[in-house]
Amino acid sequence: MPSEDTQFKEGNNANPGGRPKSNRKWFDKIVNGRQETILNKAIYLALDGDKEMMKFISERYMPPIPKEDTVELDLSNKTYLEKAEAVIQAMSEEKITPNQAHTILAALATNVKIYESVEIINRIVALEKSMKK
Repeated sequence: MPSEDTQFKEGNNANPGGRPKSNRKWFDKIVNGRQETILNKAIYLALDGDKEMMKFISERYMPPIPKEDTVELDLSNKTYLEKAEAVIQAMSEEKITPNQAHTILAALATNVKIYESVEIINRIVALEKSMKK
């Protein structure tokens, strides 16, 4: 490592010209009047599966999806009906937003459907076993 007396001396710039100034005039001449055509082509490429273009468009032209705060509700040791009632109660007390309540209730409904499907499958399997005997 260089000693302090030789490293970064004042007035001794290794690049006296500094960083070159950007020359966008050539770019502006090419793009001028063609912005819509270029954007349409970018969208076409993204829709056609170009992952880099998808990323480019989503980062620059699509608004970010707002993230909501985490919700803490004690729904343990409750039936599905009691859980749904607790969610609706929390919404009515403004502890959670209607959107959050909707999301939680949708998740509960999906969970019920999965539980019911598994239950039906188990019953069918049990019936089939009893019929084979």
